[in-house]
Amino acid sequence: MAKINKQEVIQKLIDELNLYPGKDLIPSELADKILAVYQINAGEVSIKNPTATVVKSLNKWPFHSTPGVIYTVPATGKFYLTNAWMVAAVDTDLDWVMNITINSVEVALLSGTSEPTTDALGPNPSISLNLQNPILLDPGSTIELVGDQEYGGCFIDAGIVGYTEDI
Repeated sequence: MAKINKQEVIQKLIDELNLYPGKDLIPSELADKILAVYQINAGEVSIKNPTATVVKSLNKWPFHSTPGVIYTVPATGKFYLTNAWMVAAVDTDLDWVMNITINSVEVALLSGTSEPTTDALGPNPSISLNLQNPILLDPGSTIELVGDQEYGGCFIDAGIVGYTEDI
């Protein structure tokens, strides 16, 4: 075994291991094999779940013309989308889509079709999306709802949840 002769190394062992020289045995030799150890400063490494800071919705009453803007992404900073949902009214014949913009490309995030029904109190066609990996949207882009009714109206509740980060 190798003997420790350097006082700075002995003092570091005392300090790091919280040893008391009058009471504890101070190591004076190294083991036969020395393993490399990497120390990470816990104060510099932290992982935390972001908190939702943006919750927006667009409601069917009063009905709106399409496209309806649910949210406009800030032009500065970053916006991450974490959840989205849409619920169509049951008494309409409607194709609908929620569009977002990623890397300058418009993408249909959610889409669906509702059919008229005689049961006005029946279940509303709905769709929701919980993103385990949030989506970074383009700055200044919009999250919009588009329906295909001829008169331009849209009987849909839709919304999003996300969070922003400063650059």
